[in-house]
Amino acid sequence: MTEQELTKIKMVLDNIYFHLTKDDFPFSLNDLEYQKFLEVIEMFKTKEQKLSDDLNSKLNLLFKNRDWESIVELLSKLIKLHPNNVEYLYDRGVAYFRLFKKIEAIEDFTKVIELYPAGKKTSKAYRNRGISYKSIHDYVNVFLDLTKAIELDPSDFSIYYDRGNAHLDIADFNEGIEDLTKVIESNMVDTIYCNRSDCYWKRGKAYYELNKYDEALSDYTQAVELDPDGFCFLVNKIEELKEILKEKQNA
Repeated sequence: MTEQELTKIKMVLDNIYFHLTKDDFPFSLNDLEYQKFLEVIEMFKTKEQKLSDDLNSKLNLLFKNRDWESIVELLSKLIKLHPNNVEYLYDRGVAYFRLFKKIEAIEDFTKVIELYPAGKKTSKAYRNRGISYKSIHDYVNVFLDLTKAIELDPSDFSIYYDRGNAHLDIADFNEGIEDLTKVIESNMVDTIYCNRSDCYWKRGKAYYELNKYDEALSDYTQAVELDPDGFCFLVNKIEELKEILKEKQNA
């Protein structure tokens, strides 16, 4: 029996049989017949669970291998059978984003938000849709989505990081500094996507653009101390700032 056949059978059983008792049937069933019917139902439930486990294992492996094309292909088949499955839609949105298909990603994250405006995936859907909008330079929707994501999950400081970067993109330096400062002062655990050394560097750039050279020097220095190899390119900038500040003192 194919995956599609099993899934269709499961949908029928969910919609019709699982909620029936012996007395609900339009024809007579004796106890033995009814018990046989329950055994058949249980058999399909067991096969469906195995299929679900197999699909989850396959998806986990594809995500581990970052095989985004195969992920989209598999999830698209599943979404045809389960068009309102939030997990499938969200994961396909992530895969589309990784494939630089930002419009398709936005569509999937939008569907997640429409189906569950306050579900557990909603904040992440708003965040990822906001980042997708950033890729197409739609900054009005970037800030709407990232701000909504923060409203839903104010403890996720990586969203402040994303919004801070978006502010810097449009030269809104003071707002960017405010968001990056929240990340730096938080108890957030550094990740490859959001870490304090990067926040210090970017906040330092914002201070530099605002001619706040003392603050820029402090942040650049902190970035290098936290990640000497990653921010070695800032060493010359630090020396430049020291010279600027020295000249200001002697002026």
